[in-house]
Amino acid sequence: MKSHRLGPWLRAALAPALLAGALGTAGCGSISSPGGPSGPSAAAPQDEADYAGAAREHTAQSYARYLERHPAGAYARQAGHWAERLAYYDALSSRDPAVLQAFLRRFPQSDHATGAQRGLQRAEYERVKREDAIPAYRAFLA
Repeated sequence: MKSHRLGPWLRAALAPALLAGALGTAGCGSISSPGGPSGPSAAAPQDEADYAGAAREHTAQSYARYLERHPAGAYARQAGHWAERLAYYDALSSRDPAVLQAFLRRFPQSDHATGAQRGLQRAEYERVKREDAIPAYRAFLA
């Protein structure tokens, strides 16, 4: 029997549509974090609206804006998760050492820190490889 599990990149790509559908039919209260509010009326209307907007946009910046406005909001846990995860994917796909270092400074204890460090090392190696000079290779290996 074939497994229908989604890869993490596909789940991240589908999350806005799935979340928008859940928000539109069941109300935001059904997407609360464990230990969070259990009903749609438990969250402030502005909190719900801001989270729904962040979920619709589904970028690291949109979730960070939500967290700035509602640091202890009903959806702060989910927003923090998506902000970190999407920032990681953005940093990794950029292949820019400065962006990867910024991710590591912002999320040093992240589950994605090891992947970001590998991406940083790969980006630095690609730079050295383009230079193709012995001193650059030596500096990379040091």
